[in-house]
Formats: sequence, structure tokens, C-alpha cells
Amino acid sequence: MSTKIENLLNNFSKFLIFLSSLFGSDTEIVLYNVEKKEVFFVINPLDNEMIVGSKIRSLEQSMIDKEVWKNNGYFVNYRSLSKSQHKLKSATYFITSDDNKNLYGILTINVIVDRLIDIRNFINDLISGVQEQKNENQFLNSMDLSVTDFAINAINEEIEKYGVESSRLSADEKLQIVKKLDNKGIFLVKGSITELAKIFNTTETTIYRYINRISNIK
Repeated sequence: MSTKIENLLNNFSKFLIFLSSLFGSDTEIVLYNVEKKEVFFVINPLDNEMIVGSKIRSLEQSMIDKEVWKNNGYFVNYRSLSKSQHKLKSATYFITSDDNKNLYGILTINVIVDRLIDIRNFINDLISGVQEQKNENQFLNSMDLSVTDFAINAINEEIEKYGVESSRLSADEKLQIVKKLDNKGIFLVKGSITELAKIFNTTETTIYRYINRISNIK
């Protein structure tokens, strides 16, 4: 099996060199060998410890442990922090067998977005005048990120779009948030419903009712 997996990952590596040329030096691309739980291939590492043979990072390990890959082929557009505190826009893709019963590899792409955030803030200041800078605490440390952290991060990101505290959201706004999270597959992550109930200051039963309502709408 090891040879089969390595051949598969080698084929992916060739494609990743192409992706790196497209995205540039501000993008870290990491391919993990799940069987060995280590880095198989890396381009533009964000820290010196990320080399071939390095131990798999905590988020990817958490995804393996909780088998989230069985229900989600990938996760995109989540936010995290590098070890050197660079703000990242990240995506993770699971390389599985055709029947989705076996996980062979994990591909994670981390794009440094610090400069993009600075440009966005500059444009906002030009349009609306100088505003108090938002706290960027929605970026979580990718060295310590867990699947639960990932779910909480996604929930907070959706709530943030409404510009009010979660306690001030209307029932319709909460329903829309649940719908968007459901479309992202967040509720397939174990514990996400519990976390959303805490943030909404309600019960898990209520969250399930929201999910049932949007299912009926579909």
C-alpha cells in the first residue's frame, strides 16, 4: 500500500508545482502522507519546521481523528494564523480512494492575506473615513487549530457579516446563518451544532429545528 500511496502523491506533487507558479511565493502548499502522518511535499513553507518528513499539523490530524473527510471532500476559505502570525486564507482537500473509504493524503493551501487586508482597510478608509480597526481575532492559530475551532471560526465569520452581536440577531437572520453554514457542510463536523447553540444562547433542539426548516425549504 505504501508504494501505491507514494505514487499517487507523486502525481499530485507535479500538479502542485504548477499551482505554486500560479499563486506565487505568498502561498504555502503542503501535501501530507496520511499513512505516515508526515509532510510528503511542501512549497513555500511558512516556517522552517515545515519540511519533508515533518509531523502533520494539528488541524489536519484532528480531521483524520474525527474522520470528517468521510462527509466532506474539502474545506475552503477558513482563516488561520501561521506560526509567525501571518493571517491566512486556507483550504484543505482530502485525497481518498474511489469509494471514499480510505484516506491517502491531505492537501492544504495557505495564502498569506496580510497585504490584502491592509489594502481593504485602506480602501474602506477612503470610502467611509478612518474607522476604528476591527479586531482580527477570527484568525486562529493554525498550529493549534482543531476541527471544533474550525467550526467555531466559520460560525463567527457568518455572524460577523451582520455587524451585530449574536444576541441581537433576529430569528430570520439566524435562519439565514444556519442555511449558509449548512451549505458549507459545517454541521457535518461533530460538535458544531453544540457550539452554534452556545453562540446563539439557545438549545441544540432549536438549531435542529432551523436545519429542518431549511431542509423543507429546499
